[in-house]
Amino acid sequence: MKNFAALFKELDETIQPEFKVAALINYFQKVLPCDAAWALNLLSGRKFKQLVTLKKLQEWSVELAQIPEWLFFECRNNVSDLTETISLILPCKGNTENIPLQTLIEQHLIPLRNQEEKVQKEIIISVWQKLNSTEMYIWNKLVTGSFHFDIMPKLIIKALSRFCNMPESIISYRLSGNWAPFADFFNRLCSPEDAGSIIYHA
Repeated sequence: MKNFAALFKELDETIQPEFKVAALINYFQKVLPCDAAWALNLLSGRKFKQLVTLKKLQEWSVELAQIPEWLFFECRNNVSDLTETISLILPCKGNTENIPLQTLIEQHLIPLRNQEEKVQKEIIISVWQKLNSTEMYIWNKLVTGSFHFDIMPKLIIKALSRFCNMPESIISYRLSGNWAPFADFFNRLCSPEDAGSIIYHA
């Protein structure tokens, strides 16, 4: 998750296409295929439906931060984004856990679906306590279904092409189907032996 959070910051802080491509390549070089696959899923604009309401996140964050609601609203007025406000007011340990992106999504985010509010609260707070501020911001965005990466698809394809040492046309073709964000998919995406389109149905 720390690598993904670092990628998020790098992409957000630069407008130079080549810098974005370099950041993506650096990310893919650092992480396991299972994390790379989920990152690609998010980079491609695929979103999760809202799993917990903003109102509930606000309520639980105020409780965890032990601050009065008026102070939360003062912070929100200055920041404007509620999910970012939550990530800024919550206590953050200096040495947080490095939860793999795959683990965060498959073992914490997806299980929020159809859970009772009490269980959702336990999961949300448990994850908050393991993340730093940037990671919490991303987590909040994922939970509320509002996570968005502002990056052109052609830059993603260019980065994958260089990382995999494959022509952009092949990468683009392989991404054109309905694929699922699993390690096997990412490995086959970069495999020179697999000349065909790799289409999965999630």
